[in-house]
Parts: sequence; structure tokens; C-alpha cells
Amino acid sequence: MNKKIILSLVTIIAVSAIAIGGTVAYFSDTETSTGNTFTAGTIDLAVESENPWEATGQYVFSNLEPSDSRDINVTLNNVGSNDMVIWKKVKVTSELDNLQSEPECNDEGGVWSGSACSLSAINDLSTQLVYSMKIGGNDNIKKDWNVTVSDVNDLWIPIGRLNANESITVAQNYYFSELAGNAYQGDQIVIDITFYAEQLNAPGPSHTTRGVVLENKDAAGDWAPVVGDGTWGILTWDESGVYTGKAWGMNSDTYKLVYWNEATAGPEVSIGSTQTGTNLTFAGTYAGFNSNVDAKYWVRPNTWTSSSDVNSLFEANLVN
Repeated sequence: MNKKIILSLVTIIAVSAIAIGGTVAYFSDTETSTGNTFTAGTIDLAVESENPWEATGQYVFSNLEPSDSRDINVTLNNVGSNDMVIWKKVKVTSELDNLQSEPECNDEGGVWSGSACSLSAINDLSTQLVYSMKIGGNDNIKKDWNVTVSDVNDLWIPIGRLNANESITVAQNYYFSELAGNAYQGDQIVIDITFYAEQLNAPGPSHTTRGVVLENKDAAGDWAPVVGDGTWGILTWDESGVYTGKAWGMNSDTYKLVYWNEATAGPEVSIGSTQTGTNLTFAGTYAGFNSNVDAKYWVRPNTWTSSSDVNSLFEANLVN
């Protein structure tokens, strides 16, 4: 093959490459979205139109007598841009005896010398203050349930969802039991009231004590606690695992208290004996309370059906 033929072939190949690479035009279309912005929303709760809530020493009730009743009613406002879920707790910060008297000393089993008692005063006024609460005008904790401040001490109670720019009233009542007796003369209690708000579907505030609130849930929705419907429960225990579980407003059925490990998906562990009725009390000792992790405690019908979730109380903090 001579040089002219070789050069001709090289030229043809080069031209072909140019034609393939530079002249073919496929159908195409380009769409561009510019200037996109992501802005974080806000979770901001105002109480009594105050933000922050300046409520130190705001509620002082003096010279209470058995059968006296006092209200603490607050309006919660969602002043943020996002919908929120709200929780509330009452925490006893101190209990003391301001003035010990002869009737108190005698009632507590001591001997009054004229100025002092032979026994140290028993300071547990929180056991004699019956606590009830309405959320948006609906009963969440009823007075006739005889739930005391000591029962709910340091427990996070679900208040429910509050959408942006909306408000709701939480009405709390403190009733000094008519059965208190002379042992509570001169006694004093100091409490903190805390409201906590977080974004929807967050896990809820961390437990700070040996106890949980039990709530029925919206099984057809996002499993949020159903508040203000008169169905409610609490479960508390001590360092030895001695527990008391109570539930009110249940369907008439036979129920059991159980433990379920969320992380390992079980197995379910029954705690104590079953109880039958609409208002329930479970009591006993269960060592697992102080060692279980990722625990969910719940009260459910002894016989499970597809609709049993509606009639069950779940630990409020862990089921979303």
C-alpha cells in the first residue's frame, strides 16, 4: 500500500470521528430549579402569654384546711411556626413542717412537752393533696380517682398536640383531703410546675423518676396519646421493685400489666396477677423495673383481639 492510500485512509477515519463526535444531536430537555432554601421551623411555647414564663413564687396558698380546694389554670400558646406536642409535670422540691403543734404531735403518736414533740414531724403533705386536671375543658385526671400529688410527682403527663398559632387551657386542681387529720397541721409543700414542648413524633421527655404515665393511643393515626378522654393510668415503683399500677376509665374487661422490650421485640413478660373492671389496681414486686432497658410497660386486655389497642394503656414516652 503506497503512501497516498495510507494518507487517504487516515483522512477518512479522522473525518468520520469528527462527524460522529460533533454532528449527532439527541433529543433532550433541561430543567433547573434555582435558589432553593431550607429554613428550620421553631418550637416555642408561651404560658399565660409569657415567653419566658416568669412564674417563680406565683402561686402561694396559705392556711389551708382539709376540704379546701385551690386551682392553678394556665393557657398554653404555640407561638412557634411548627406544630408541637406538650408534656407537663409537677415536682415536689420540699416538704417540711413550719409549725408543730400539740394536736399534730398527738396524732402522729408523740408526746407534747408544752413546746416540742417527742417525735420528729412526719412531712408528707403531698400524700394528702388530691390532684385533678382538665385539658381543654375535658377531664384527663378526675378528682374522684383520688390521684395525689405524691402519685404523679415528677412524672411527665401528656397534654397533647398544639398546632402553630393555637392555644389550650390546662386547669389543675389541688384538693386538701378531708381525711388528712391533725397530723398535717402546719405542714408545707413546695412544687415546681414544668411544661415541655417538642416537635411531632419525637420520643418524649426522658424519665427522671421511678414511674411512668400510661395512656391510650390513637391507633388509627400516629399513636399519639389520647388526652382528655377520662382514660388514664400511672405506674410507679421503688428501688426494690415494689410497684403500684393504677388505671381508670377502662372498658369492662380483664387486664394484665406487662413488660415489652422494644429493642428486641419481646418476649412479653406478665407482671403480677390480672385485674378485672374499669378502674384497676396492680401491686407487687418486680425486680426488672430497675434493670430493664428500652422498656415499654402497658396494661392490655388479657385476651387479645384486633381492636385491643383501643382498650390498652401504653407507656406514654415510648410509643409514638
